[in-house]
Amino acid sequence: MLRSIALVVALLICGPAIAQGTGGGSSTCPRAQLPVDSNGWTVWPAPTTGSTFYVSDALGDATYDGTQPTHTTGTHGPFLTLAQVVTQANLDDGKDDHFLLRKGDTFQD
Repeated sequence: MLRSIALVVALLICGPAIAQGTGGGSSTCPRAQLPVDSNGWTVWPAPTTGSTFYVSDALGDATYDGTQPTHTTGTHGPFLTLAQVVTQANLDDGKDDHFLLRKGDTFQD
């Protein structure tokens, strides 16, 4: 599961050629120029069988369910930690969930 998460991060940061090992032998990747919305979230197509979850150390909370980019009501808001991502990924095994990390945030776990 963690390998899948790492591959998604590699694709987001470095592009398909780097993630697949076809980047011409270079161990560095070019700076990605992915579209970002006004709140700092990468614009990404919706998954086909899974869900989109948001992670932010600035806006998230350990009690939020990760289903919204900002807190809306109750427990609907971004995850706070990467540990919450791993837990959710294990619960949704086999689905193509997307976990979006907010641009500019720093994750220590």
